[in-house]
Amino acid sequence: MQLLLSNKISLNFNIKNNMNLSPEWVKAFAEHAELSAREAADLLNIPYAEIVKAIEAGEIPHRKAGKSYKIKFNDLMAYKETIDRAES
Repeated sequence: MQLLLSNKISLNFNIKNNMNLSPEWVKAFAEHAELSAREAADLLNIPYAEIVKAIEAGEIPHRKAGKSYKIKFNDLMAYKETIDRAES
C-alpha cells in the first residue's frame, strides 16, 4: 500500500494479505511516528547537518533520546512547508 502524505512524500507499506489496515489507520500511524534526525534528513533529501542545525536553532520541535534527536512526523512536515515556502 502506498500512502501519499504530500505532493512530494509518500510512504510505502508492505502489508501482508491477512492484515486489514485502512488507509486512515496508516495515515494516523504515520502522523504520530517519530523519526531520527538522519531519517528526517533522508526523507527531505537534505544534508544531516542541515537538520541538526535547524533542530539546534529551535526551528524543528524535537526530543532527545540519549544522544539522538527524535522528531515527530507532523513537526517535520511543518518544517518542510516552511522551507518550501522560503524556496519559492
